[in-house]
Amino acid sequence: MSQTPPTPGQSANTRTAGVDLSATQAVRVLSMVRLAFAVILGTLLWLAPFIAGITVLLPARIQAVAPDDKVGAIAVISIAGSVAALVANILFGALSDRTRSRLGRRVPWMIVGSVACALTLFALAFVGDLTLIVVLWCVFQFFLNAIVAPLLAVIPDRVPERIRGTFSAIYESA
Repeated sequence: MSQTPPTPGQSANTRTAGVDLSATQAVRVLSMVRLAFAVILGTLLWLAPFIAGITVLLPARIQAVAPDDKVGAIAVISIAGSVAALVANILFGALSDRTRSRLGRRVPWMIVGSVACALTLFALAFVGDLTLIVVLWCVFQFFLNAIVAPLLAVIPDRVPERIRGTFSAIYESA
């Protein structure tokens, strides 16, 4: 019995006579919807603490510890946090590419980042020294990227190449 070559988008493993591929395609669509929901929810989970931290928590703490130089303090905190985020994004992206665990490559880093971010924001609420605020904000930014870098890497890991652009556009517009 001769086999027909696979059609584009169909692997040799799914090519069998009499198999209805519409069920497989429905599973793929459902998987993409679930993945889109997870990525958007994950983004909201890291974005909300970041926005709350930068717009509410930091100004309140700076007002309490350095009321005379609020603008300068925010500038220093923002620059230092940005440098920490830059380094961390590269680091956690590389680490999550090389991690092997029963939870997968990305999830362990997202868990570590989530716990560290929560603890850092909690500590920031009680710090009374500007230097500690800068350090804790850098730690927060560092571990925030332990969530962000692996989360964004999930897209090329799990989304088929032919719809990756559409999926990324949906993700970016959310």
